Amino acid sequence: MANTKSIDLELSSSQYAYAADSASLSITDDISIEVWIKIEQKASTAGNVFPIVSKWDYGSTPKRSYHFSISNTNDKLKFWVSDDGTADNTHRLTFDSTTVIGDSYVGVWAHVAVTFDISTESCLFYIDSVEETGILSSGSTMGASIYDGDQNMAIACVYSDSTPILFYDGLIDEVRIWNDIRTSAEISANYQKELNGDEAGLAA
Repeated sequence: MANTKSIDLELSSSQYAYAADSASLSITDDISIEVWIKIEQKASTAGNVFPIVSKWDYGSTPKRSYHFSISNTNDKLKFWVSDDGTADNTHRLTFDSTTVIGDSYVGVWAHVAVTFDISTESCLFYIDSVEETGILSSGSTMGASIYDGDQNMAIACVYSDSTPILFYDGLIDEVRIWNDIRTSAEISANYQKELNGDEAGLAA
């Protein structure tokens, strides 16, 4: 994928982007997130979680909703979701991808996506439109809706008491957040296309 309009985020400069809380970003049911990434080093090399897209605040009054990232321990895609804003394992689920975003992904564009079905509490990951089942790595169950907090939606960081932390290193483009479950066919048909912006289910 070649383009000239990506954001290039430097870990050493603590760079990130954000959008203020809004009704369209306060997704409490099914959710899908898609994004093109080009990492400049592995998360494990940096020793730092690489947040991709999150509406998540670790602070003293936790406001955890959803968080899509690359793990610093195993370099896998990770998706976190909470129903009450806390880290309690009866209210939060964490899923890992099977694929490792390792050396072969450094300096290379990849399309990554995650879908979360709240009715079955299950997660699917997609890497360059190839589907894989998310592996539950922590948590046991959660409630009937994703927590609706007033924290910002962030690209390339998360928050702690509204202060950005844990920064990403690389390029990001074409962030899409949906308030439904994108199917494998939909992701495959559209991941290399620009959208109009008025597609059904497209929240941001």
